[in-house]
Amino acid sequence: VRTIRALPVSIEEKNRLVIRGEVYLSKEQFKKINHERKLNGEPLFANPRNAAAGTLKVLDPSIAAKRGLSIFIYALEECRRFDNHYDDLMWLKGVGFPVNENIFLGKSGQLKGFVDKIESLRKDLDYEIDGAVIKVNRYNIREILGETIKYPKWAIAYKYEAEQVTTTLKDVIFQVGRTGIVTPVAILDTVNISGSNVSRASLHNEDEIRRLGVKIGDTVFVEKSGEIIPKVIKVVVDFRKGDEKEILFPENCPSCGSKLVRIDAYWKCLNHQCPDRVKGSIVHYASRDAMDIKGLGDKSVERFYDLGILRSITDIYRLKAGDLKGLEGFGDLSEKNLLDSIEESKNREFYRFIYALGIDGVGGKMAQTLATSFKNIDRLINATFEELTSIH
Repeated sequence: VRTIRALPVSIEEKNRLVIRGEVYLSKEQFKKINHERKLNGEPLFANPRNAAAGTLKVLDPSIAAKRGLSIFIYALEECRRFDNHYDDLMWLKGVGFPVNENIFLGKSGQLKGFVDKIESLRKDLDYEIDGAVIKVNRYNIREILGETIKYPKWAIAYKYEAEQVTTTLKDVIFQVGRTGIVTPVAILDTVNISGSNVSRASLHNEDEIRRLGVKIGDTVFVEKSGEIIPKVIKVVVDFRKGDEKEILFPENCPSCGSKLVRIDAYWKCLNHQCPDRVKGSIVHYASRDAMDIKGLGDKSVERFYDLGILRSITDIYRLKAGDLKGLEGFGDLSEKNLLDSIEESKNREFYRFIYALGIDGVGGKMAQTLATSFKNIDRLINATFEELTSIH
């Protein structure tokens, strides 16, 4: 972050300041980087957001310095100067921090006008945006409104209409998640949407396939829902040639072969030993919001499962020094870091353990509620129906 030239090196301030911001790559800088990578025979970056995030993870600051990152500061978290957000932003701007020019302060009746104004500027901005953020200005009112475990109730992102493009749906594969839900995924001719290459899109479930009337070989409109998740929107029926194929949902699980069962809108595999379900459960258990075990991502878990090293969540805690010896890409240091992270996970808060178990219907907030009510795993396991339903 210190390589970002827009940030002041020092300011006249004795107190500890905590500020929040977002690092980005300008469109011009992104083009320049990809042009240089092309000349050097290196793979091109898919979009500015991924390139900026990747640059911050590079260990060599000289590489980050060459890429020309930019930043916008958008909040003062500690040592606030005023009773409201806008005046604090203006103070930060006054002492040299880069603050976005397109900020408007007004009453609720003016919001639509501000949102439309930002949308009108969208194509001329030198950075990608997908919407406008509306925030309550006064801090005391924010306190009253509060927040959920995922987002503040005093702010909302107003998303602009997503960019839609056409491409060909070449095939459909079926993926099994950790809860057993089978999701159809469209394999597409690669197409660029909002600055990133898209070759897959979710079709959600069998009902959605029927609603769209989509077939393999169809020309389809695709958009990135919330500018992130690719989604098939509609079929261009006029482009059909007559050789398109119906999409048939499998009767058996594509991972373990068990008979699928229809529950509500979804087909599910009920086999708890299904390889894809087990792998998904281990990845969820080790994820950042759960037990935060670094080194157990999708690819590592897939590899360890296939090699017979991890076949359940409990196997994580049976791993010992030497078990990963000889594995390509896993030296002594990698193994030590993984084992240290596993050891650290034993000290995580109780609610994170409940969430990590991946119980249907138990998300982060529910896990906190259960942890507060039952205090330990034995009391939770032995909870009666009446005890559970008495909790707000």
